[in-house]
Amino acid sequence: MKKLLCIMVLALVAVAQAEIMPGMVKIYEGADVDKNGKVDLEEWKPVVKKRFEERGKPDWETQSIKQFKNLDKDKDGFLTLVEFWPGQSK
Repeated sequence: MKKLLCIMVLALVAVAQAEIMPGMVKIYEGADVDKNGKVDLEEWKPVVKKRFEERGKPDWETQSIKQFKNLDKDKDGFLTLVEFWPGQSK
């Protein structure tokens, strides 16, 4: 519980410092289906699938894996809010 609270506090600090695109937090929160404060690959795939289908693009599954691997900077198999936001994780 303390670890999750720390992650959430750090994420809130990142929000205060970040210039995030409108809707990014909503997308992240929607992707976090089990509400554990992080997004795994299986939670990420439907997000990419929806975006690809809206744009009529094929190959959403391959791209979802590629995007996830690129965003998961610490390679722990989860996306945090900080990793998800553009420009926050290098």
